[in-house]
This record gives sequence, C-alpha cells and structure tokens, in this order.
Amino acid sequence: AEHHVEPEPVPLGIPGTPTWTSDSLKSQVEQNNAGLRDRLLARLEHMDPQKLAGCLGEVLARLGYSADGAPKTVDGELEFNGTLTVGGAIANRLAVHVRRHGGQQLGVDAVRALRGCLELEEQGLLVTTGDFSDAARSEAHAAGRRQISLMNGQQLAKLMLDFEIGVEATTLKVYDVTLD
Repeated sequence: AEHHVEPEPVPLGIPGTPTWTSDSLKSQVEQNNAGLRDRLLARLEHMDPQKLAGCLGEVLARLGYSADGAPKTVDGELEFNGTLTVGGAIANRLAVHVRRHGGQQLGVDAVRALRGCLELEEQGLLVTTGDFSDAARSEAHAAGRRQISLMNGQQLAKLMLDFEIGVEATTLKVYDVTLD
C-alpha cells in the first residue's frame, strides 16, 4: 500500500498583517478538506458493514432516498432497495449497490450485475469507495440499455462532508477592520 504524506501547512501569518491573506486561509482549508476526503474513504473501506450501512443510508436519505428496510449485506457489500423522491413530486424506485473497492477501479461486471437485478420500473445506482473504469462508465451509459448512475468515492466523500456525516465541522470567524 502506498503511504500518503500530508504536506506541511503554509504559515498564515497574523490577520491584519501584510503576510496574511484570506486566500491563504481558504487555500489551507481546501488542502485540509482534500486530505480529509481521502481519510474518510479509507475509514469507509474498512468499516463494519452495519456502520457503513448507517453512513450510506444517511447520505442517501439526505438525497431524498427512502429505503424499504435494512440493506442486504452480501460478502460485506451493501444492497439497498427503496424510493428516490425528487422535489416531493417525482418518485422513482431505486436499487443501490455499494462496493468497497479502495483505490482500485470497479469494472463492467459490477454494472452488469446491478442491471441484471433491477425490477421492471427500477433504476440503479452503483456506489464505490474507489472509482470506475472507463469500460464501466461506458457500460453504465450504453445506448439501448438501462442506464445505471455511478457515484465514485470522491463524490461520496464530498456528499459526506457537505452533509456533515461522519465528520465534524469547525466554524472560525476571522475579523478585519473595515473603517477608513
């Protein structure tokens, strides 16, 4: 396994002095959050399936998804069935398969397996903690076949950060004098 070393933070200086800029603070926060996404995905990769189901269930619920019940666990992977409601008006049946795949790419077999499980009026979402191969992306969107939506690890981690699921946000106020 490759060891990732976090870069040293850039000194910000003292607010109000010539060395300090709000852009440098913003840059440092973005740098921290980018590293946080990777750490979050590493945790998800090794998490107990029931805890993973809780995290993913919460993300899906925030997107408007209502699961029919607890997800099935198949070899440590999760399979949800439920309804995705958009804007309180549009309701679609949605099967969600979650595959932990680390830094590797998930291939066409996972896309085909999900498509093969779908009921007549059901759509599919394939979620991975890794990424998808180009072939998997092509298969998911192949003309003449049922479309499968894809969510890779970076998209999942961003949603978890946006919804503050599995993370804790800290709000800091930085003041500057605006009087002339």
